Amino acid sequence: MPQTRIGTLLQRAQCGALRLTPCLTACLTACFLLSAAAHAADMNKTVRFAFRVAETGFDPQQESDRYSAFILEAIFDSLLTYDYLARPVKLSPNSIIAMPDVTDSGATYTFKLKPGIFFSDDPAFKGRRRELIAQDYAYSLLRFFDPQVRSPHLYFL
Repeated sequence: MPQTRIGTLLQRAQCGALRLTPCLTACLTACFLLSAAAHAADMNKTVRFAFRVAETGFDPQQESDRYSAFILEAIFDSLLTYDYLARPVKLSPNSIIAMPDVTDSGATYTFKLKPGIFFSDDPAFKGRRRELIAQDYAYSLLRFFDPQVRSPHLYFL
């Protein structure tokens, strides 16, 4: 029986327009739930999020609105991330093997990238698979200082 017809029967039974035995009501409820689950999207593959306004762009060094930042966090991998389940909350490795080595009394931080992180296919890479390298992060950091970019986030650095 289609999902909508089962739902209609259950609604009519609840308002007294249709008399059903408790056993039949339980069977109809189970059928309704099973048919709803069969038509649901695979929650492991689908994410839907409604924005109140449109994003303004996808350049991490220039965008400063909430919705663009939400998308940028999903697109780009950072060196570190937060472990929100730890108490107190702490930083943990994301695209690096371990926490950075700190030397020179905190003046030098050495990050060792995880091998096997690749960019998505793009014509910019001439159709070849391209692995993430340290120079990619260096380029991203130096863009903050580019006067033509005029990053609103430069004060972080």
